[in-house]
Amino acid sequence: MVAYLTVGQVLECRLEANPTTGFEWQVVQFGGNLKSVGPDEYVRRSNMVGFGGTKIFRFNAVKAGIEELKFEYLRAWEKGIPPGARYILRVNIK
Repeated sequence: MVAYLTVGQVLECRLEANPTTGFEWQVVQFGGNLKSVGPDEYVRRSNMVGFGGTKIFRFNAVKAGIEELKFEYLRAWEKGIPPGARYILRVNIK
């Protein structure tokens, strides 16, 4: 996936998640062209137990260039185990 931004724009990344499984999305890489905006947010799809929702991350484009955002869906307490999923987003900032 590729996102195109101009300096000053905010990028919102929405990833399907279900924290009841113990898995959480974590940002594992982003560079100096983007700045994280506020805390990440989780929005439930339902109040029923076990239903998933959406994890939302926001980044401000602070400098022109090409950036690569990497996310991993993992359980923080499991060491040495590959993540359940990965998501990579290339960001082109002008």
